[in-house]
Amino acid sequence: MKKKILLAGLLFAMLGGLQLTLMGLQQNQENRSKATAATTLAFTPASQTTSPIQKNVGETVNLDIMVNPGTSQVSTVKLQIAYDKDHFSAAQATAFSPNPTAFPSVLEGPLVDGANGNIYVTVSIGADPTKSIKTETKLGTITLTATAATATNASIVSFGSKTQVLSVAPGDAAAENVLASSLPAYVAITAGATTVPSATPTTVISATATPSPLITNTITPTGVSPTMTPTVNGKRLDLTVLLHGMGNSGDNVNETNASLSNKYPKHPEKTVLVGIYNALNQLVATKTATILYSSPSGNFTGSVNLDSNFPTGNYIVKVKNSTHLQRRVGGIISIGSSQATILPTVTLITGDANNDNVINILDYNMLIGCYSDLLAAP
Repeated sequence: MKKKILLAGLLFAMLGGLQLTLMGLQQNQENRSKATAATTLAFTPASQTTSPIQKNVGETVNLDIMVNPGTSQVSTVKLQIAYDKDHFSAAQATAFSPNPTAFPSVLEGPLVDGANGNIYVTVSIGADPTKSIKTETKLGTITLTATAATATNASIVSFGSKTQVLSVAPGDAAAENVLASSLPAYVAITAGATTVPSATPTTVISATATPSPLITNTITPTGVSPTMTPTVNGKRLDLTVLLHGMGNSGDNVNETNASLSNKYPKHPEKTVLVGIYNALNQLVATKTATILYSSPSGNFTGSVNLDSNFPTGNYIVKVKNSTHLQRRVGGIISIGSSQATILPTVTLITGDANNDNVINILDYNMLIGCYSDLLAAP
């Protein structure tokens, strides 16, 4: 009986200790979450209600946006700039210009909502977290035009409620808004002096002026002829290529899982570059080939024509597509005297958006430019 009472007491103590531990962890997490909101946003030149920026009607108002990260490491800033539509106007083309050194990637916008007096834009440091903003830095510049004089009070340009700042600091959650505060700008607008426009000079256009020649679009549309067959003049290499995300190819993590791959690509005809190397990995020949997609097999096939006198022997063959990395085909390829050499299937890794055979931040920037929630993607 005593043993049961003792065991029950120990169990009660353990549960109580566990509860206190969880409460302490929760409290620490709450304290950390509260401590991460340390970033401030402000306009320069600085202004106050008692010392506003002075402008005349018709003049432009350029305001630099400064971000001070505090203890955070800023990676992305989503801006809503609110202005008084009765005193300012903003042009879509000039409303916002980013600081390309600090924020080279514009993820969304800029979008000017003139009816409600808002400018929306999202900027990012890109894919490299080491480029995060750790000191006070210029984010970009907004440009407004003064359209009407203010009365007794200056007009306010401020950061709207949808403004968010994200951080990659170890103590900050990925989707946590670390914006602590923001400072608005105050602009006083006067009617200014009335000016008389100068006479517009008349431009005489010569009747013999020769118009500039039109540029002819010589791009040939891509299509697949149902009767298209490879032309064979001598020896050839028969290719079977899988491209990530298409047909029966998965991705670089799981190349055999093609459940989400595009089974009906819009461009079923691709061009590949085939490099043939000797046993010392020295390039001896470069060929191009057209490969065609087959829906039943889920892969691309085609042939590389070689000269009839191409030397027989053992070679290394590598294949590259303009948006995929170069990859070696199997092991050693023996090219003999027979007409066709069937190569093993090769899977090419996607992501080389700029066709430099490297996947890095340059490809990321091109890819991110294809997405936007506000306007048509650039």
